[in-house]
Amino acid sequence: MRTASHAFYDSLVLARSEAVKNNLPVAVCKSANNSSCATSGYWDGGWLVYIDADADGVFDSSESLLQSHNALSQLTLRATDADLDQVVYQADGTQRIAANFNVCIDDDTSRGTNIRIGLTGRPSTEKGATVCP
Repeated sequence: MRTASHAFYDSLVLARSEAVKNNLPVAVCKSANNSSCATSGYWDGGWLVYIDADADGVFDSSESLLQSHNALSQLTLRATDADLDQVVYQADGTQRIAANFNVCIDDDTSRGTNIRIGLTGRPSTEKGATVCP
């Protein structure tokens, strides 16, 4: 659980850092195949971090893939907003919307981890999830 939480958290930190470094939007999107973003399924199916050079919210073959992660085994990673398919960091490292994610090993929220991203873009973690499937 800790490893999965850190992996997702580290991807968010990387995305924010690269957005500022490159002065371009950088997105973290859910992905089931390690090569394209998904609009269905869950975050525990895997995710990508990419530079969204044209700022269209779509990972194109001309854009740089910074990182990909395989599906999590025996864990769930869910955004509290079920419609959230990606998190986009602006060139200054900020977010347009706040986001909240839960990493869970089962339905016990006390054993989960909550990952929050505020409008400043800085992610934070805390023990205990707000909701576990």
